[in-house]
Amino acid sequence: MDLIKTRLQTLKYRERSIYNIATSVVRNEGGVLALWRGTVPSLVRVVPGAGIYYCTLHCTKSIIAPNSSVESIHPVSVFAMGAIARALPTVLLIPITTIKVRFESDVYKYKSIPGALNEIVRREGIRALYVSLYPSLIRDVPYSSMYLLFYTRLKRLTPLIVPRNDEQYGVPLCNFAFGLVSG
Repeated sequence: MDLIKTRLQTLKYRERSIYNIATSVVRNEGGVLALWRGTVPSLVRVVPGAGIYYCTLHCTKSIIAPNSSVESIHPVSVFAMGAIARALPTVLLIPITTIKVRFESDVYKYKSIPGALNEIVRREGIRALYVSLYPSLIRDVPYSSMYLLFYTRLKRLTPLIVPRNDEQYGVPLCNFAFGLVSG
């Protein structure tokens, strides 16, 4: 669906429907598998991005409050932890995001991630890989910070909600509910 979403966001496709774009891609760009164009760059971005996020979150927690649970850390510190943990993978992986979006558009016809990287740098310069950095940071960092803050504050309610004899099912259910409410 990312390919279709990207196409709908371009002026060329503004008047077309999801169905029309999908059928056009299937007919003209290599069959059903063409709908997943951009999936490899997405995976190259998302998988290490999650690892970098959680590693950074753990490291910042270890620096800010090495002997405390996240739930007991001051809210401003939790907010900062979320900001740093989201900003680092965004900065490191925004070139892959740029390549992913270009793979999904029908403007560029890259054959591989390294080929796309080389062509972008050669034709447009390294800055072209970072063109969407600031909008991504402005969108993602506050969300991640608030999400972590709300989630950790809500988790403090678990002992008040879950009876001692129901921790096996109650705690995971609370964590699930707090994740829903926080996001």
